[in-house]
Amino acid sequence: MQRLSHEERIQKIIEIKKPLNKQEVSPINFSSTQAICVNPNCWAITTPDSATPIIGSYGAGPCLIVVLHDPTTFTVVTHMFAATNPNFLGQFLDYMNPETTIAHLMGGGLMGEIGAFFKKDAPPLSTNLETFQLLTSRNIKIKTIDIGRGDSFGFKVEDATSIAIHARTGEIYAPVSDHNFACKSTTFNKPINEYSISTFITSLKKITSDSLQELQQSSFCYRK
Repeated sequence: MQRLSHEERIQKIIEIKKPLNKQEVSPINFSSTQAICVNPNCWAITTPDSATPIIGSYGAGPCLIVVLHDPTTFTVVTHMFAATNPNFLGQFLDYMNPETTIAHLMGGGLMGEIGAFFKKDAPPLSTNLETFQLLTSRNIKIKTIDIGRGDSFGFKVEDATSIAIHARTGEIYAPVSDHNFACKSTTFNKPINEYSISTFITSLKKITSDSLQELQQSSFCYRK
């Protein structure tokens, strides 16, 4: 994507925004021990039959939370820093059915788009717009595009976003916070350039249920 000016970025974000449908948000009806928390600059994965089928993240200001949910395979959530290249998401999408996969985008505050976070001109890429373009090019239905909060002068705590999803039912929970998540292990953290996501997902289908549960309670970090 061509590097855009501040004004062009803001206009495009306004055009694609699709706020979270509050009528489709479920009340918090799960135990924290069922829920995996995705840390900033990390990703995590779970499956419909997991003992920890809830997965999500919170506190996204300039960061962008991406939820990719395919009820026939797995659900992955990432929490990306502003100006992170989202192309690594394609490695997950290779294993997901575009006909059944739904995406939710949350966060991506304007502070990260217009340079206030970087104290310079617009950052080299727009994580918000690059992610939107990637998903649409793969024919993924984006159900929520709740991005672009705040303004050029900064970001308020109340503007931070959060989301969690049930891998089995697709139910959405928002807002969520720290106390809703008990599974925060980072034992299996791997930088994306030192670890093959494709190999991991292939292996995921072959391991025992006990190992699967252990892996699903872990976050996997990546570097841009």
